[in-house]
Amino acid sequence: GSVQKADLLEFFSEIYHMHKTGVSITIAEGDAQIHSVYEYKGSMPEFVTGRGGTDMNPFIEYFNKNRQFNSLIILTDGFIGERTVKSFKPMLTVICSNGEDLDKLREEGWGNVIKIQHND
Repeated sequence: GSVQKADLLEFFSEIYHMHKTGVSITIAEGDAQIHSVYEYKGSMPEFVTGRGGTDMNPFIEYFNKNRQFNSLIILTDGFIGERTVKSFKPMLTVICSNGEDLDKLREEGWGNVIKIQHND
């Protein structure tokens, strides 16, 4: 599945609230590979790269190699396949409200998984 505009708005709302607490946030965009990495400055980008078939393992590899990062949050629709790379630091997988089932991601090895709740 590809992440839709509504999902991106949901994700950037979460990112914005984390940013407001004073934490430094670096965003890595992509699908089966990383397309861009940039520091989050408080607003949603005009254009988000990726959104094709998804493999999060290259993102975990990047996270492991770059020691300046102390935790990884994966924002996804949940259609990300199996986890084959171990993270050496804390990692959380966040699924958009209309994304894949939590249990399926846990079975695929994604560990700490939460889902954004609808605000209906």
